[in-house]
Amino acid sequence: KNALVTDISYLWGPPGTGKTKTLAFLINHLCKKGERTLICSNTNMAVDQVILKCAEGNENKFVKEGKIVRIGKVSNDDLNNKYFQEVTIDGISEQRSKALLEEKKVLINRKQELEKNNKDLIIIYNKFLETDQFKKDQNYIVNKGRETQSEAKTIKGELNGLALQLDELIEKYNIRKNGGGGLRALIGRTPEILLKDIDRNKSKTINLNELLEEKRVKIKNYLKKNNDINEYIEINNKELAKYDRADIYERNKVIKKEINNLTEEIQIIEKELKDIKQLVINEAKVIGTTLTKTYLKASDLNTFD
Repeated sequence: KNALVTDISYLWGPPGTGKTKTLAFLINHLCKKGERTLICSNTNMAVDQVILKCAEGNENKFVKEGKIVRIGKVSNDDLNNKYFQEVTIDGISEQRSKALLEEKKVLINRKQELEKNNKDLIIIYNKFLETDQFKKDQNYIVNKGRETQSEAKTIKGELNGLALQLDELIEKYNIRKNGGGGLRALIGRTPEILLKDIDRNKSKTINLNELLEEKRVKIKNYLKKNNDINEYIEINNKELAKYDRADIYERNKVIKKEINNLTEEIQIIEKELKDIKQLVINEAKVIGTTLTKTYLKASDLNTFD
């Protein structure tokens, strides 16, 4: 009586004196009056105890109608095991959403089946794309190989020219170091200068031979890469021989479109399910929750009597 006529009432008593039972009776009375009640505590267990007592009462009409709603984590095993469908937001929403949940399940199963089929198509189509890339890589390697061969040919030409020059320089040097060569020896290069030219020629020849060897190694590597790519292309071509690329592409496109449509349908159902949860909360005569921003906002307090 005191709780019905005063703004604030305290209920105190030792364990087992009926505090929770009294609260449950008071809540049932307020429900009958059409008033909206908030059961709130800083612990889940305390909220669960009051909701459980309401559910276990003889006059649990509002529990059966889904008007007493527990929001948040249920810590009490009895409440969770015996009355999950009747008092939790998920349980009540589930009862009201059976048809939607079944439809969602069918759509998800269909989507998963399509995704599996599409995964197989994607693997096949990616093989076509991989083969395309192999061919591009092969074309690049062939061009680089030809370019390197051309460079090697140029170097060989330079080496041949240097070899001829070296023979001439050595011949002149041998003649002029012994005083030969006539008038041309008097106005031409001295043996010392010829010797320096011979050394420069030999040094340049060594450098060009090293560069030529680098080009040969590159050509060898390009040939190996080209052979390896050829093998990959042949393997892929054997695997893809039984498939039509255009058909795989079209089938993939159709399935992707169907998957997108199913995703949209599932999202619509999820929105409807969310709306049902909100409707359950809006129609509830009693809400039980803890003092956390996750489940209870300051603005919510205005909705209770």
